[in-house]
Amino acid sequence: MQDFAETTSEMNAETAAASEAPKSPKSGKGNAKSANQKETERKPVATKQAFMYLGPNIPGGLLFNGALHKKMPEHLSDLFDKLPEVEKLFVEVKKVPAFKRDLDEPGSEAYRLYQSTVASLRKGALKDGV
Repeated sequence: MQDFAETTSEMNAETAAASEAPKSPKSGKGNAKSANQKETERKPVATKQAFMYLGPNIPGGLLFNGALHKKMPEHLSDLFDKLPEVEKLFVEVKKVPAFKRDLDEPGSEAYRLYQSTVASLRKGALKDGV
């Protein structure tokens, strides 16, 4: 849980820093650039790749749906060995909207992965722990 809090705090700080653009003094008629032109000239902010888990909650508080992670969590390698589908339910943040749409589409890979994980958990795939 601490990893999630740290990740969220860091991502919020990066977002806030990115939104603070240097402000230039307003000039009179000599400034020919519009606000839209200034926006497109700004350099993109380098962001770190983050992942969101979009699978079912894993018992024991190991993993929660919607949890953000800075990188793929290495401490869950035993879980990935027992339930390989879980690793595939970590999605790059920029791909989350499309993946969430696919979760509701029977026959999609996202739907299959989610349902397979639920079925494995119901069958007791983690009853011996992770």
